[in-house]
Formats: sequence, C-alpha cells, structure tokens
Amino acid sequence: MNYLDKKTLHILLLEDDIEDAKLIERNLTHEMMHVIRCETVKKARQLAHTHHFDIILTDLHVSDSNGLATLHKLLKHTKDIPIMVLSGMAKDDLAIQAVREGAQDFIRKDNISRGNLALKINFAIERNCLLTELRAAKEEAKRQSQFKSDFLAHFSHEIRTPLNAVIGMSSLLERTKLNEDQQDLLSNLKKGGDRLLSII
Repeated sequence: MNYLDKKTLHILLLEDDIEDAKLIERNLTHEMMHVIRCETVKKARQLAHTHHFDIILTDLHVSDSNGLATLHKLLKHTKDIPIMVLSGMAKDDLAIQAVREGAQDFIRKDNISRGNLALKINFAIERNCLLTELRAAKEEAKRQSQFKSDFLAHFSHEIRTPLNAVIGMSSLLERTKLNEDQQDLLSNLKKGGDRLLSII
C-alpha cells in the first residue's frame, strides 16, 4: 500500500535549526502531508502522546539532546511510530548504528529531495507496518506454543495419575496366587502400562 496515495500523512518533525527545518518542510509540501515541527525531544514526546503521527523525522542534534541519545529517548516514548533520522553528519557508522538501534532509515540532509524524501517516508512506514505484523505473529506463535506446552503438561498429568494406579494395582496382583492365564493377562497389563508411562 502506498501511504502517499491513500491518506494524509501526519509527520512530526524534530528539528531545531530553522534553515534545515525550512529545507525539509519544502520537500514535504505534498498536499497529503501534514507536518508539525518542534525543537526539543521533550516537546516531541508530548506531541506524540496527544496527536496521531504516521512517522517522526528527527535530527540527532537538538537543543535538549545529542547524538543517538535523541533516538533512544524518542524510541522509548513513541514505540509504535516509525522514526527516520535526518542528519547533517555524513558518517556511515552513525547511520548503521542508528538503524541497528531502531531508526527505520537514515538520510543525510544534503541528500534530501522532494521525491526522494517522500519515497523514503513511504518505505519507512511500510517497513514499520511489516515489522509490527511480524512482532504480532511472533507473539501469537509464542502464545500458541505456550498453550500447547500447558495442554501437554496437563494432559500427561491427567493420564499419568490413573496409569500409576493401574501399574500399582498390577504390582499388588503379582503377589497373589494367579493361574497361568491370569498371569499372562497381568503381564500384558503391566507391560502396556509401563510402555504408556515411558511414552508420557
């Protein structure tokens, strides 16, 4: 699904440099994009709790936070909103680290163009949706696995209890006088019980 074609995107822009903010906002002048800008992580967190955003675009260096700490603070308080880093720093290791730690993408500010930014935003939102679905499927699989384990534990307990009684009674019967046919039947009963117990 292409989010740019389907609905108005609500974008939170965390950028404290006025010129950079204007550059980014110029490249987001799409009629289906609504941008709210703030200058601090604190304000971004407040806005994320009071408004719906499809994505957060953030610089790593703002007035109340620096470097990857900015990303960490945002991720901690905006768990379901994808975050894209827009940075003036051209370090590949920083970009890799930001993505490893939870950013959906990392774009250098000198590489921003209208089409490029819109496309990256769309991909980031799509990727975040897929990851959310994957996490939900993983949780469901874990829940189903736990249910299966609980069922098997309960089932084996419910079978083991009467089976132990059968095996115990057959052991008591061995001490009594039995004819040959009865001893054969008792032997088969005991072997079957022991085999079932070993399976359980």
